Amino acid sequence: LADAYGVDALRYFFMREVPFGQDGNYSYEAIATRINAELANDLGNLFSRSLSMTHKYFSGKVPECGQLMELDREVLEIGHNAMANFKIQFEHFQFSRAMKSLWDLVRHLNKYIDTAAPWTLFKNQDLIRLGTVIYVILEGMRKVAVHLWPVMPSTSETMLAQLGVKFSLEGADLEAET
Repeated sequence: LADAYGVDALRYFFMREVPFGQDGNYSYEAIATRINAELANDLGNLFSRSLSMTHKYFSGKVPECGQLMELDREVLEIGHNAMANFKIQFEHFQFSRAMKSLWDLVRHLNKYIDTAAPWTLFKNQDLIRLGTVIYVILEGMRKVAVHLWPVMPSTSETMLAQLGVKFSLEGADLEAET
């Protein structure tokens, strides 16, 4: 299975699909469906779109965060709640629920992109608002990548590198990342 899907994706599947301490079923189809729906579509598309826009609109640099609008504050609050829920669930060995909390943020970030429409902000030359939107997205992605590390360490480290975040487990204060 690891040869077919990769170790990180397989770990994600089992942590997300099978409640800790219980029996679970799996099939090639179930693994492929979960990986395609959540890792490729939700997470992969989020990272691809966001990094592409960051490079296109800001030469790959994290823009300044301007004044936050209600839509932005909502995303940040959802991110804060998702990370707090993730931490609580993980501490109680409820890994499946923890991953669901993390994916609440991933899905909301995708909706935020569609609602905030960065491409329209760029077209209208509203670069200050565009910078805030991209900043909020990148901050959410950073939180996702850091919290994904216990389940998908290689993938998490790759995501953090793409975000320009230097990460080392030695001396890391993951508590401060929430």
